[in-house]
Amino acid sequence: MSIIKEIALSKLKPNHNRHLADYPWNESKVKSLQHSIEDVGMWESIIAREIDGGYEMAFGHHRLEAATRAGLKEVPVIVKKLTDVQMLQYMGRENGEDYSTDFLIMLNTWEGAVRFLAHDNGQKLQAIEIARVLGWTRVIERPNRAPDTTITVVAQACNAGHKLIDGGYINRDDLSGMSVTAANDTVTRAVARMEAINKDAKAKSRPKKDADHAKKMVAKGAVATAKQVKAGTIAKKDIKGQVDANAYKAAASSKVKNSPLFSSFGQTLSDRINKMLSTDASAQHLSEIARYASKVVVEDDTATLKRINFELEQLGNRTDAWRKKITPTKEKVISIAKGIK
Repeated sequence: MSIIKEIALSKLKPNHNRHLADYPWNESKVKSLQHSIEDVGMWESIIAREIDGGYEMAFGHHRLEAATRAGLKEVPVIVKKLTDVQMLQYMGRENGEDYSTDFLIMLNTWEGAVRFLAHDNGQKLQAIEIARVLGWTRVIERPNRAPDTTITVVAQACNAGHKLIDGGYINRDDLSGMSVTAANDTVTRAVARMEAINKDAKAKSRPKKDADHAKKMVAKGAVATAKQVKAGTIAKKDIKGQVDANAYKAAASSKVKNSPLFSSFGQTLSDRINKMLSTDASAQHLSEIARYASKVVVEDDTATLKRINFELEQLGNRTDAWRKKITPTKEKVISIAKGIK
């Protein structure tokens, strides 16, 4: 049940999950709402609950700030009985509706959920548990299997971003002004690389300090990539690869020589090369074509086969050229370290 009340602005407090110190107002949004209020008035769009003789807002923080700047003394508020979990969920909905392309404001919601649930459970939580509370999950239908529930791209990005911030690898400001998709490509790549470094270091009994240094280089690569994204100097499709490239540059300029960075990244690349013509979609298509190649008689189909053969030959030539460039010799190993700029 809910009622609408005219409430003095002085009696409205922000959602306890909202942290303005870390996530300040989106000025363009506040100004837009302010103009709307001045033109058509304040609509019943703020949701709050009664608490300690006042009202705590669940939804409508930017609207309240706009009303304050517009000189209003009272605003219409939808007052509901809300639990702490519902307060968190409303903030997540508000941020999702108003800032669907603003990653940092979504991260505010995620970190609010992490704090709330950690206090409630007293233990480390899985991303899916946090996402379920916020409603940031999606169902994946699979043939002949029960549907799987997984986290959304927003939750995935927030989870990775929180890990990097919580680990002291990056700051929130590094991710300000980024879209959810761009941030997701940047931070999830960095987290994946760090996990690979940990795995490689454990398998090869590398010193912890070497793995820690390598992860710092990945973090620097992520920060550098975020700057390039905001500057508009790289395309979205290149973001993940740019994190790797920038990490290599950071490692090349450092004085540490025993970093597991190259080994970890190199393993990923070799796995990808192995997949190219053995298990991926291209290999499957070639396998199907090979089955019927001897039966092709139509002129257009024959021309297509010749084109495929030509491209495979070119691929082989390019592969041979790369093999010659990376064939291990003392001189060329040194040039790899110096050549990453």
